[in-house]
Amino acid sequence: MRLNVEEIRLLIAVSASIREVQVFKEVAKISAFDGVVGYVDNHLVLREVVTSKWPNAEAVKVKSRVSARKAMGQYTHLILIWDGEDLSQLLFEARLQRRKTKVIPVSVTRVVNKKLTNDFDVYIGRGSPWGNPYAISQGDGPDREEVIERYRGFFTEKIRTDEGFRSAVMGLKGLKLACFCKPQACHGDVIAEYLDSLPCEAEGDEGN
Repeated sequence: MRLNVEEIRLLIAVSASIREVQVFKEVAKISAFDGVVGYVDNHLVLREVVTSKWPNAEAVKVKSRVSARKAMGQYTHLILIWDGEDLSQLLFEARLQRRKTKVIPVSVTRVVNKKLTNDFDVYIGRGSPWGNPYAISQGDGPDREEVIERYRGFFTEKIRTDEGFRSAVMGLKGLKLACFCKPQACHGDVIAEYLDSLPCEAEGDEGN
């Protein structure tokens, strides 16, 4: 989105689940201009990258429908880097107030605890093709951190050498993966980090 009109007041918002590398990539695409810039302060990385580009950028709180309405009453344009879940009230208000809006959809891969929810897409624990072959030892053997690092090495090598494995992993992008570890660190985090580091194919849509 190329912006060069002085009257523009641009609000930038990012879903809290979107990873640092994706935030930097998408915000870097926004052309610098001399108008007013604000950012929704729910994402620490967004604050860092926006203020490095626009030092006078304003922090905006969006916690409710009322605050979303107020925010869009103060800005003429919205760029929303969105995971499809949070900040929907902000998007609704932007559309309702007929603000120029750019939505950049970003697919986020999540890892959840299978014991705590049935809301997941793929089980990745033991007994599945995605299970961690390295087990935590109760004695002097490897702890959680070590078995995850071992899995990282195993996963990286499989991605590099096994095209069938890599192709199958790509099918997990954007899904909710279930294991029994969360909220503790999990080998599923390795899978999710890899998938979310890949370029997003969608370009977003622009409307009035």
